[in-house]
Amino acid sequence: MEYAKHRTGKNEKAVDQLLIDLQREKQELEERLRTAEERANKLEKLIRNYEYLQQDLEFRRKKVKLDAKEQSLQKVTKDNRELEKLIREIKEEKNLEKAKELAAQVRAEREQVVQEVTKLQEEIYHPVEKKEKKKKPLLKGDFVRMKWEVPLAMWNLWMVILRWYRWV
Repeated sequence: MEYAKHRTGKNEKAVDQLLIDLQREKQELEERLRTAEERANKLEKLIRNYEYLQQDLEFRRKKVKLDAKEQSLQKVTKDNRELEKLIREIKEEKNLEKAKELAAQVRAEREQVVQEVTKLQEEIYHPVEKKEKKKKPLLKGDFVRMKWEVPLAMWNLWMVILRWYRWV
């Protein structure tokens, strides 16, 4: 009888100790999970901020390029007026061939600049949607980025707890 009392007393203490240890481990795992979620949220915010800054930088770069081309177009227009004035003077001198060559050259230069400005305006004000990246099959050694999902983390936590119970 004494032996039985003595034996059950030890088991109760062991079970109590195991429950206390399990509770402590559960709190540690919950803290780790909370920390991981905070880090994931911070990372997502940084990624969004980086993408926004990248798009803003690209827009500004194109805008500067457009402004330079527009100034170039204004200069070409001014030069065109001066050349037309020169052409009129040459026509008055009856040198039609030279006038035609100059007129064709001026028109070609102006058309080229107008096309460049139009192309830049379309890029800036009517951007083409980004094409989806072609998905390549994953190979061994490739780097991947996994999105954090809380349900999966909770499932893993429960699996650890259940394994621990089976082990005990």
